[in-house]
Amino acid sequence: MSGLSPAVIDFGILIIGAMLLGGVAVFFRQPLIVAYIATGILVGGEGLALINNPQYLYEISSELGIAMLLFVVGLELSMKKMLDVRNVVVGGTLAYCILFVILGLFTGYGLGFTWLEGIYLGLVIAFASTLLIVKGLGEKHQVDSLPGRILVGSLVFEDILVIVTISVLGVAAGVAPTGFVLWFTGLPGVSLIPYISNIALLVGALLLLLFSYLLNKFVARYLFRFFSSSPEMLFVSSLGFCFGLAFLAAELGFSVAIGAFIAGVIVANTDYYLDVLGRVRTIATFFALLFFSTLGFNLTFENFTTLLIPVLVITLIVLILKPIIIGFIVRLFGYDKTTAIGVGLHMSQISEFSLILVAFGIKFGHVRQSFLTITIMVLLCSFLISMYYIKFTARITSWLQHRFSFLAANSDHMPDVGVAHATCMIYGVEHIDDEFIAQVRAAKPQLVVVDPDPESAAYFRNAGIPVIIGSADNEEVLERLPIENLEIVISTIPDFEQNLNLLEHVRKHNKKAVVIVSSLSMHEALDLYHHGASYVRVSSFMDDSVTQHILAGAKSEVVQAARVSHIGRMERIVKRSSSAVDIDEFVSRLTQQQVGKIGAFGGAVKRGAQPVMNEFDKALKNLKRK
Repeated sequence: MSGLSPAVIDFGILIIGAMLLGGVAVFFRQPLIVAYIATGILVGGEGLALINNPQYLYEISSELGIAMLLFVVGLELSMKKMLDVRNVVVGGTLAYCILFVILGLFTGYGLGFTWLEGIYLGLVIAFASTLLIVKGLGEKHQVDSLPGRILVGSLVFEDILVIVTISVLGVAAGVAPTGFVLWFTGLPGVSLIPYISNIALLVGALLLLLFSYLLNKFVARYLFRFFSSSPEMLFVSSLGFCFGLAFLAAELGFSVAIGAFIAGVIVANTDYYLDVLGRVRTIATFFALLFFSTLGFNLTFENFTTLLIPVLVITLIVLILKPIIIGFIVRLFGYDKTTAIGVGLHMSQISEFSLILVAFGIKFGHVRQSFLTITIMVLLCSFLISMYYIKFTARITSWLQHRFSFLAANSDHMPDVGVAHATCMIYGVEHIDDEFIAQVRAAKPQLVVVDPDPESAAYFRNAGIPVIIGSADNEEVLERLPIENLEIVISTIPDFEQNLNLLEHVRKHNKKAVVIVSSLSMHEALDLYHHGASYVRVSSFMDDSVTQHILAGAKSEVVQAARVSHIGRMERIVKRSSSAVDIDEFVSRLTQQQVGKIGAFGGAVKRGAQPVMNEFDKALKNLKRK
């Protein structure tokens, strides 16, 4: 490759290696971050030694890569997801982070680490992987479920804590002052003031926050509106905005990562953040490839056998003790045991941002180079095992609850008053409103609600509705229900395994009940039909015409006609495409076709995409007259 500069060759080798190992990772369904780190190990000094200047690549990627990654994190920051479950997100996350720092200090002491390395160890254990968890939730369509909202909110809060931690550790490291801090401390007479460097940093922080507020209020939205007509300039202006704030933060005494993160948060408050996110994510992925690959350069296998015990001990803590502690804390906030176990299992790994934290620790002189090797090995081990925890969460939870009685649902959350005589059950109330509940109660006064969220349970209990706190994959919860008396069972939660478990339990004890479940996948919907579902709603909200009609008192032959028609339409759509069909496209197709004539509600059903509440009101009035 004569004529090419060494830098170009190094970049090319990294990208080709990432392509090859990334293909292997995709084939075996492994996280790409594993492939990137493996690429760095393979082509680095401990492997084939194909890279000419690894230090140059590491310096570029550690600055630009971290800045771009945190810019994207800021863009994806959703305060709403935190506010929905703010108590457990803020209080719970702070609680387990403090516990893990204390645990890290004791574990580090036992492993021969310094006290500062013990603090880093606790933080490394505390933070979980946003990439792995969100990917797993997305594949199972559980991002908007109760455990999903707790997890996403906690991950967002963890990202904020990482940023704050990096800033605090940078100050604690006593990094030589630059820019504003150097100028401020050099003013005549000022240098004699005690703790002047810390005061200068505080002033710099206030200036950074003030400038960020002014940019958010008076500049950002107008800037991106001006460039929105040109896709290229929208992309360039977003990068310019990111680096502008990054440089400002650096001049005020903070890292470029802090400025990039704040820039992402500001852009996220504009109307163009989705367009910016879509364009920036690609280049952020490229720099993530560089950063995680160059981390592989820094792996040292000298005296590797001495690192095996720390890697083994920390990995066991992450895979076993961490889920237990997090699950226990979630339980303390009033959530049922199934939700607590699910959240704990999902967080049984360390975060990719832990590598960033350790990289800063090496830069600050807080930790040894071998500490990064230990962290990377723990990350790889925890990723490989945790992805199976995430994939089989429901099965693991069920197995644990069957073998350990103390993990089953508590009887004090199972009120018998009003439950024993219930004829209608609704599982999951996060997608339905008060009006729908009122209409259901008018048609079926003996209603019971089952939901894993204690806040939702408290709301409906105050409204005089019997509530059971729990999940449909908990056998004890199902055993407490009067299954034999139920006429209608509705599940609004599109979780396949929970709905399948609910179906099998109901059909085992009551073959006549009308069971309506929800799904986000055609294939899963068909499978639910085959297991005895009366009707499967392939949508996200409880406003389906057929469901309304069933509640109004449809005859069994009418429900059967709607069922057969629905199955036939889905099978025809599946035959047209062997690949997955987008849910919006699928719902659009369904609403453009006739469900079939089902009595007085035929017109409303034919207009499936239109509001049907007026029709439902008429049916309820007729029912009351009879």
